[in-house]
Amino acid sequence: MAIPVINVIGAFLLGYLYEAVTRLDSARPTGANLKLLFGTGFCGGFTTYSSLATDTAVLFRDGLPGSAIFYALATVIVGACATWAGIAIATAVNDRASGHPRKDKQEDAT
Repeated sequence: MAIPVINVIGAFLLGYLYEAVTRLDSARPTGANLKLLFGTGFCGGFTTYSSLATDTAVLFRDGLPGSAIFYALATVIVGACATWAGIAIATAVNDRASGHPRKDKQEDAT
C-alpha cells in the first residue's frame, strides 16, 4: 500500500512544484534549474514507479491479471489527478499571493 501512496504524493508535489516554478522569471535560469532539481531530482528519487511496474508484474505472475490491471491503472489515474490537483492548488496560491486572480473564461466571453 505504501508504493501507490508515495507515487501519488510525488505526483502531487511534481504538479505543485512545476506550476510554482513556471511562474518564476523565465529570463533567469533559476526556473529551469529548479525544475530539474525538484522535478527530476527530488520527485524522481521520491517516487517508486519502478516498484509499481514490479508489483504489477508480480500480480500477473501470480495469476491475478484483473488485480494487476486495476492496480496499475488506478495508481496512474489517481497520480494524474494528484498532479492536476497540485497544479490547481499552486495556481490558486500564486494568484492569491500576487493579488491577480485569473479570470474565468466565461467572464472573458461577456
